[in-house]
Amino acid sequence: MEKIISIKNINKAFNSKNNAPVMACNNVSFDVYKGEFMSIVGESGCGKSTLMKIITNLEAKTSGEVVYKGIDITELKGEYLRRSRKNIQMLFQDTTASLNPKMKVKDIICEPLINFKMINKKDKLKTALGFLEKVGLDESFINRYPKEMSGGQRQRVGLARALTLNPEVLILDEATSALDIITRDKIIELIKEIHAKNNLTVLFVCHDLELVSKISDRIVVMQKGKVVDLKKAL
Repeated sequence: MEKIISIKNINKAFNSKNNAPVMACNNVSFDVYKGEFMSIVGESGCGKSTLMKIITNLEAKTSGEVVYKGIDITELKGEYLRRSRKNIQMLFQDTTASLNPKMKVKDIICEPLINFKMINKKDKLKTALGFLEKVGLDESFINRYPKEMSGGQRQRVGLARALTLNPEVLILDEATSALDIITRDKIIELIKEIHAKNNLTVLFVCHDLELVSKISDRIVVMQKGKVVDLKKAL
């Protein structure tokens, strides 16, 4: 199997109230393979979300490497960093914070493509409709604002936006934990379908071990900033 990401000895220290360092990530190392559905589980505060933010360069590491296709992407700066973001996209838990409340759905979905000059503004409507269809939403959503949708519908829009740049890796940071069980299962079913069709590599951050055992290829278990187990799903 082809390695797509190698996480090597990642450390992340935060200062506590008494200025003593707290290790959110403590010497974390594992490989991720192309096309795999890998889940990262652990209790709240174990470091799993911090690790995902380091992988996406939303959080600076203290030390270590995240190697993507032979390059330590945590060392990239400027235009090289901006360009690398196309390859690894992230879907967040809080859609009210991650979706601009002043933008319509068509603008939200196409914003990454316009930023990278991959489409013209005149192509926005057609492009947005295509991605809405991929995530199971019809054209009636095209001019809606985030506040006019349910949590599950907002997650579908967020997923559509994440897919526009055709990433190789999709990170889901507790993206289903705020949803009711029925909506959660529908979103997971959709993600698994997209994962299979596109040979997409998925990193799914969750705290529900029973759930990830059903949907994952492998599971990373974190505790107090460390990887304590890495196993195949049952």
